[in-house]
Amino acid sequence: MRRPDPATGLRFAAVSLILCTANICAVARRSSYALLLDDEEDGGGGGDGSASFSFFPQTQPRGLVYGFYDESCPDAEGIVSSTMRELYLANPNVAAALVRLFFHDCFIHGCDASVLLDRINGDKSEREAAPNQSLRGFGAVDKIKARLEAACPRTVSCADILVLAARDSLVLAGGPSYPVLTGRSDSARAFYDEVGARIPSPNATYTVTLDAFARRGFTERETVALLGAHSIGKVHCRFFKDRIDNFAGTGEPDDTIDADMVEEMRAVCDGDGAAPMEMGYYRQGREVGFGAHYYAKLLGGRGILRSDQQLTAGSTVRWVRVYAAGERGEEVFREDFAHAMSYSYSNWENQFCKASTVHGAVSGGCASSILSPQDIHVGLGAEPPPRPNSFTSTSSCMAPSPLYGRAVTKLLGKANAVSPRQERHLSDPFPRHAEARRAAGRDGEARCGSISPCRAGCWRAV
Repeated sequence: MRRPDPATGLRFAAVSLILCTANICAVARRSSYALLLDDEEDGGGGGDGSASFSFFPQTQPRGLVYGFYDESCPDAEGIVSSTMRELYLANPNVAAALVRLFFHDCFIHGCDASVLLDRINGDKSEREAAPNQSLRGFGAVDKIKARLEAACPRTVSCADILVLAARDSLVLAGGPSYPVLTGRSDSARAFYDEVGARIPSPNATYTVTLDAFARRGFTERETVALLGAHSIGKVHCRFFKDRIDNFAGTGEPDDTIDADMVEEMRAVCDGDGAAPMEMGYYRQGREVGFGAHYYAKLLGGRGILRSDQQLTAGSTVRWVRVYAAGERGEEVFREDFAHAMSYSYSNWENQFCKASTVHGAVSGGCASSILSPQDIHVGLGAEPPPRPNSFTSTSSCMAPSPLYGRAVTKLLGKANAVSPRQERHLSDPFPRHAEARRAAGRDGEARCGSISPCRAGCWRAV
C-alpha cells in the first residue's frame, strides 16, 4: 500500500487555509452581519468569554428563504432598494417611519402586512388603534408596490415589501445591513383589538418593555439592541411633555432627566405639544443618525421617552454601558442589532402561527383584503422549533475570534456598577428571564385553531 507523501498533505493544508481565509474575508466584506455573539443575558458572559459566530441563523420558518423571488421576480429586492433610496434622498424621515411601521406590523401577529389594511367589512383596521394613529410610511409602501406590480404583477407580497424596505431604510440611515428571509403571505384581516396590548407604551417601565419583548422571544440583550433604532426619527412633544412639566402628578419634571435636557426639551415643545424632537438628539450642535450615541445619552439622563431612559433603571443598564463604550461599544451594538433584526424576521412568523406563502398569491394593492375566500384555507400550524441557545459555526474554517468575545466580556465588567441615579429604580427588578419565558409560552406556543385570533392569523396561499 502506497504511503501518503507528507509534502502533499502540507500543500493541501496550506491551500485549504488560504481558501478558507479568502472565503471569510469575502463574506465579511459582504455583510456586517458576519459576527454573531452568543446570548450572554444570564451571567454577563459565556464560558471563556469567546463568541460563537454564524453567517446566518440556524432556524427559519417553513417557506421562508433567502432570495424567494430570484426566479419569479429577479429584480424585486433591487426595485425595493432603488425606490427606498429615491424616497430617502427626497425625505430622510421616511427611514424611521418605515422602521416603525415594520415594528408595529411584526409585533402583533408576525410580519404579515396586517398594519397596512384598511377597514374590511366594517372591522376596524390596525392603523385606527391608538398606538398606530401616528404611523407614517404607507405612501412609501404603495409606491414600492406599484413599481413591483409593473415589473412582476401579483408576485411580491406587501409583507415582504415592508421587511425589505425597513432593512434598506436602516442601511440608508447609517445602520448595518443584514440578510432578510422572504416568502411571506399577506394577512387577510387586521387585529385592531390586540394592538394596544402588544405594542409597548412610550411611558412603559423597563420591566414592561422587557416582558413585551420576551413574549416575542427576545432576550434582554436583544431588546436593548433593538431599541437602538430610536437613534433615528422624530417624536412629538405630546409623548414626553408630562416628563418635563408634571411627571406622575408631582408638578415637577422627571428626576431621571438631566436638568439641561429638561430646558432643551421645553424649548422644542410649543403650547399644544405638536412640535417634534429628533429621537437621536444628544446635545445641541451634535449631528444625529443611527448609532450607539443613543446609549451614551441615556447614561447622561438625556433619554426623551421614559421607556428609553428606563433602560438605565435595572439589569438592562449593563448593555447600555457596553454599547456606549466608544468604538468597541459601537461595533458590538451594530452586530447585536443586525443579529436581533435578522432573528426577528426568522422567528416572529413561527411564534404567531403565521404560514408563509408558497406560490406568491398576492393582490395588486396593500390596503385591501389580500386573499379571497377561494384562495385561502386555515392552516393548522405546528409549534415553532425551539431557538438554539447559541449560533455556532459548522465549518472549522470559521473559528471565532477570541478578541471580539474578550472585548465584550471586558465591556460587561465595566458595565455592572450602578450609579446612585440608577439605584433609585432598582426597587422594581425584572423577574428572571426563565419565568418570563414560561409565561410567554402560554401565548407564544398556542397552536393554530385553539383560539379565534390564532386561527384568523393562519391563512396560507394555496
